Amino acid sequence: MKLVLLIFTAMLAAAAEKSAKLIDFSWMEGKWQGKLGEALCEEEFTAPKAGAILNMMRLTQDGKVLTYGNAMLVELDGGLDLRLRHFNAKLEAVETGQPTILKLMKYDGARAEFENFVHSAPKRTIITKKSNDEMEVYSEIIGKDGKTTIHQLTMRRVNR
Repeated sequence: MKLVLLIFTAMLAAAAEKSAKLIDFSWMEGKWQGKLGEALCEEEFTAPKAGAILNMMRLTQDGKVLTYGNAMLVELDGGLDLRLRHFNAKLEAVETGQPTILKLMKYDGARAEFENFVHSAPKRTIITKKSNDEMEVYSEIIGKDGKTTIHQLTMRRVNR
């Protein structure tokens, strides 16, 4: 039964991934800022090129770096993956082993829902385009203790 569910989930992911193309996310190009609690989140997205959109992220508070991050939205085999890697202030990788990979599960032209089938940091990320200059990012992170932490922030474009 578990294998059937896993195969069915993979089939749904493949169908959802094929409904969106990388170019659908070209609106993200540029610099963005938002607040995560008291911390300032700054992100920059490149234009789609060679099958990927690249992202750099910096989370700071009180003049100190809390986290750096790199991500890429990549088109592979006709589908879209969101691949993440986070680093501490000393540029030491937070995730060990492979990068975090989230598969695009649902996309309606404004809301993209990504799911992580391997582990739970993050388990699910939703990016919603509110306008050309505003997006909401929602992430569910399930800790080793089983507790879910929600990170939700509104990002506003600061320039292109």
